[in-house]
Amino acid sequence: MKKTLTPRRAVCGLLAALAAAVAVWLLCRWVGYDLQLRLGDKQQFEIVNDDYSRIIDVPDEGLVQTLPLKAGQSICGVRLNFSTHDALYKSGMVMVDLYDETGQLLGQGAGNFLNIFNDSFTAFAYGGSYTAEKDEVLTLHIYNEVAWDGPLGLWASEGTVPGMPLYAGDTAQDATLALQIMTDRSADWPTRLAQSLAPLLAAAAFAAVLLCVWRAPAVLYLAVVGLACGLAFVRVTPALTAPDEYTHLAAAYEQASRWNGQTAADENGRLLVRACDAPYFGTRTGDIGIFAYKQAEAVIEQAQRSGTADPALTVASEAKAGQGSGSYLPQALGIWLARARGADFYTMLRTGRICNLLLYLALAALAAALAPAGVRGLLACVALLPMPLQLAGSLSPDASVLGTVFCYTALCLRLCGKKAALWEKLLLVVLGGIVGPAKAIYLPVVLLCFVIPADNLAGPQEYVRGPFGLRVHSGRLLQARRFQHHELSGPDVRLSGAVQQGLAGQFACHQRVGERCLRQDVFADQCRTAGKHRGDAQPLPAQGRVPQYGLVQGAFPEFADAHALDQPQFRYREVAVLRFDERHVRSGMDQGQRGGALYGEPQCYL
Repeated sequence: MKKTLTPRRAVCGLLAALAAAVAVWLLCRWVGYDLQLRLGDKQQFEIVNDDYSRIIDVPDEGLVQTLPLKAGQSICGVRLNFSTHDALYKSGMVMVDLYDETGQLLGQGAGNFLNIFNDSFTAFAYGGSYTAEKDEVLTLHIYNEVAWDGPLGLWASEGTVPGMPLYAGDTAQDATLALQIMTDRSADWPTRLAQSLAPLLAAAAFAAVLLCVWRAPAVLYLAVVGLACGLAFVRVTPALTAPDEYTHLAAAYEQASRWNGQTAADENGRLLVRACDAPYFGTRTGDIGIFAYKQAEAVIEQAQRSGTADPALTVASEAKAGQGSGSYLPQALGIWLARARGADFYTMLRTGRICNLLLYLALAALAAALAPAGVRGLLACVALLPMPLQLAGSLSPDASVLGTVFCYTALCLRLCGKKAALWEKLLLVVLGGIVGPAKAIYLPVVLLCFVIPADNLAGPQEYVRGPFGLRVHSGRLLQARRFQHHELSGPDVRLSGAVQQGLAGQFACHQRVGERCLRQDVFADQCRTAGKHRGDAQPLPAQGRVPQYGLVQGAFPEFADAHALDQPQFRYREVAVLRFDERHVRSGMDQGQRGGALYGEPQCYL
């Protein structure tokens, strides 16, 4: 926060930030409502029996269909193929109850004439999901709760599917119903997803508006807003759906295993993983959609109930070992920390993503600190664009490469306008050496160093030779139209070549070379020391129309195109060239000499 922050601006900033946060929160609520309408009734089914060629009417006692369920398999509903015998009924309701082997009711579904049509599948969703702990046989009881206008039939197969007999009361029907089980449903998950993102997005909006109104430094703005938005990307990106994330996961996982001192691969080169991680390691992109978020949260909740995971690497996955390098250090660190705490797969994945995000934000903040003030805000905006933040919120090593490129670019722009210090030269070499090998596509970025003036990278020298034979330490050489008065101090002056001849030839009557310190006339005819002996000279402030000390040198037309050196350093001074435009005669001056106020043009010390 800047020191110029006033109470009024502070209060206005807080109010504007709160308004932005509330607006984003309400927007997330609306998005959740819209997603619920679009995705709230999505269901996933698994076909149990797709062979049907005859219709069996539902008797008064109902039908009982056996349903085998494997260990670990879930069921949250069923779907049956009904027949109304080409009739349109105006009344009737059917019930489909689910029981386990002990006869306990697991779920109950209902359908009526409004959603049951001729020769079409109808889904019956239960209130919750049931997962079998072992192989078992469930039963479906299908019966009419309210009488229909006519017979209600179900499509079934000719003959019984092994292990799935159909009964009407106690009589076997030598058939199996056309049946699909509902393995998952979205339920209220679209709303829950939007609500989970609302705090992060609202915090990002609050911080962005507050820091902008308070005129906070770009480094702080980038770090705070980038962290909130980056965590939102970590949350909203499904597992293993970022570009090549399954490969990056295998590389970082292997590196973390080596840090633990564990054997990372088997004799066939397959990556060894924990038993809880094995179902998710593969060679393809992960699933997307609302069910991917639901599965991740279900695994996290189950792991919290079950306790810490076994750290032993006991399962050989489909992923191959040997895909990693040093560029996966932050991701491997996050995975190593999560595995040390016994976290589940999805928590481990998010921890690796967060560590990758933190490294990216640190490099981007460093780039903003190195950049010149004129491009600092622009660089911060580029670093906060969705694409780099999405990469940073995944396991992609491109995030650290982008951060390094930002730092290298900012340093090159910085050195375009200043003399490079030793640490800046070393940092330039290190960053350039990292950018090139990191990714071949970024190799041309190294050429940005050629925009830096060579003099800014030159080492310290005793002097730099400029035009006219002047020997100067630093300065920018410009053209001046003519001289009216020259006073040169003896100890601090070295003249050589054309400048000595020019001064002696054209302005001999106005040239003094002596032992006095250099002095000049300033506005209001007040005499002020303009330059002192080398070492304690300081730039004088402007008074009235007198400008601060600037850059003027030059005396001869033939040197109009004099080349530029560096910005002036006032503590080094060898030659002073003064220009006076407004002239008046001052008592005590020699006849014919002129003095005056220096205000139209700045002066230069070189």
